[in-house]
Amino acid sequence: MKKHILVFILASVFSSVGVAWAAYQFGYDGYDGRDGSSGQQGRDGQSVTVKASGQAESLVLRGEDGSEGYNAENGSHASSCWQGRPEYNLVGARGGDAGNGGHGGSGGDGGDVLAYYDNPAHLKTILVDAAPGRGAYGGQGGYFPGNGCRCEVSTWYIRKCETHYQSVTTCKPVGCTQGSQGCTCTTTQQPYQVCTDHRYYCNDGRDGNFGRNGISGVNGSYGTLRLVPRLQDLEETNSSASISVSNILAGNTTLDRHDWAQRQGAANLFQAGSRVQDSYSQWVGKTMKTISFKWLDSRRQPSYFPQSSFELDLEGQEILVRGSSNLWHTHSQEVLGNHKTYTVINAIRDSEVANMRIIEVEGKLKDLNLVIEDLSDVSDLVSTKVLVKSEWELEAGGDFEGWLPENLITRQGNKIYINFGGISGIKAKKFAKYFGEKFEVDIKIQREFARRAKYVTKDELPVFELKKDLKKPLPLEIKMDDEF
Repeated sequence: MKKHILVFILASVFSSVGVAWAAYQFGYDGYDGRDGSSGQQGRDGQSVTVKASGQAESLVLRGEDGSEGYNAENGSHASSCWQGRPEYNLVGARGGDAGNGGHGGSGGDGGDVLAYYDNPAHLKTILVDAAPGRGAYGGQGGYFPGNGCRCEVSTWYIRKCETHYQSVTTCKPVGCTQGSQGCTCTTTQQPYQVCTDHRYYCNDGRDGNFGRNGISGVNGSYGTLRLVPRLQDLEETNSSASISVSNILAGNTTLDRHDWAQRQGAANLFQAGSRVQDSYSQWVGKTMKTISFKWLDSRRQPSYFPQSSFELDLEGQEILVRGSSNLWHTHSQEVLGNHKTYTVINAIRDSEVANMRIIEVEGKLKDLNLVIEDLSDVSDLVSTKVLVKSEWELEAGGDFEGWLPENLITRQGNKIYINFGGISGIKAKKFAKYFGEKFEVDIKIQREFARRAKYVTKDELPVFELKKDLKKPLPLEIKMDDEF
């Protein structure tokens, strides 16, 4: 005899009037159908190199068709759906979702062809089939989701009774009054029942969802076609190079590449019945360029930059030169015919740009300066900018915030002086407080050279908070922050 099982899962169920009530699930959920597997991708056709000699040839380079995606399984119905009429609300178990169909495999690409010839008529003896494979259909999603458990009755009542007690007094003889002479009275607790009908609800279990069909694969592409009007193999070329800075004076560097022109009408070049894309690439020759380097910086020779390099790329009709990120340099270049001369004028290491330290705040009022030491002594090449955020009130309103004017930043040897006292527009009545008693400001220091810029940082945070009591010989307090 089949045994019915009640699964208790407390759930919040909405009735038809939109009121939520707690319920226990009865029955077991149906199983979701398995998704279909995806089809295989078609293999690409073989790529070949051929030399047209006038002999008949047949090149079968078709891409394979993809295979179809597999169909999904249906969802199963909820089971053990015996409802009963318990003293609580019920909701049926859900049906299983139908699975999704597998995606169809895409078609493979046709093979590529590199064809050499010295007589265009010889191409007519070659049959080329470089058609792409076809994409396959996706599998069918499951047609039938599972049904949820259905309620046999949507509502029912269960009567619940409670025993209550009330006091009953009886007197003898009958009719006498309690307390009167010869009257004996007795009080007892008599039980009685109070019954209430409780209403309970049942909601059907949710049916499963239908499965989605798999996506069909896409068709492949025709193979590319390149034609070279000669029988000699194309030479290897090198259109890019990396040269260590320490070796750039060794001699010329040559970069070259093969050049191709786009043409139409490929099907008319080969044997009738060939299946190739209409456009093809025709070899039209080779571009070759050379480059050499000169070095004018007398303070730092190329050997000073063992970790730096120049990247060379032949683009269009010129060689483009890029220095590595750790090399900052200025340059000039000259092109004569197919040769470029690249001259390095000044060069510094990236690490030297921000190799600085704040020494002190000196002076007062108009002569108040922040003094910074350039530890690498490159400030004759590298410019310094200072971005300020302060609480110094302006006559025009607001606080002073922005880049300091260039005339307030001067250099003496390897020391840089930032003249905060020379800022115009600060409220006159507050001037002595800001630059005569206490100095407090947030700054960013930016260094620029060769169209590159870098913030001076400490622990990779580019904001300095400077504080100093100008009346007391205390050291300058410098803090770092990550917000400006």
